[in-house]
Amino acid sequence: MPTINGYGSVTCLRIFEAHKVTVTTDAIDVHNGKGIVGDKHYDELRPISLLLQEAATWRDAQHEAGLCSKKFKENIRIDGIEESALIVGDILTIEGASLKIIAEKHCYDQCPLYDANRVCPMKSGGYFLMPEADGTIHVGSRVF
Repeated sequence: MPTINGYGSVTCLRIFEAHKVTVTTDAIDVHNGKGIVGDKHYDELRPISLLLQEAATWRDAQHEAGLCSKKFKENIRIDGIEESALIVGDILTIEGASLKIIAEKHCYDQCPLYDANRVCPMKSGGYFLMPEADGTIHVGSRVF
């Protein structure tokens, strides 16, 4: 599997402990085949969500929300890697953890912005990952 060509860094980490209970933290532990320790989806084979910092900044500045604007919550936010460098099937290495990019976030037909052919604040920059190797990720960790 190819790895990402470039370097970035982690700018934000979140654990979703329960419905509407989000903890922003300085570090997360990821386990292969299980997810983020302490996350409500741990051991459910649900992917970890990632958002590029540029996309998060743009999303947060929009006055009109789409379907995903409030639904898509990232576990990991990174900066310094171009979106074109993130390809489904590639491996992101963040500190000691390896995470496979399994999908890009996509738009939904049910979104009123999509249906009206209007600009979506979540059109790009979102990804879903599965841990390939255990590790601890910190805010500031190098991404490659």
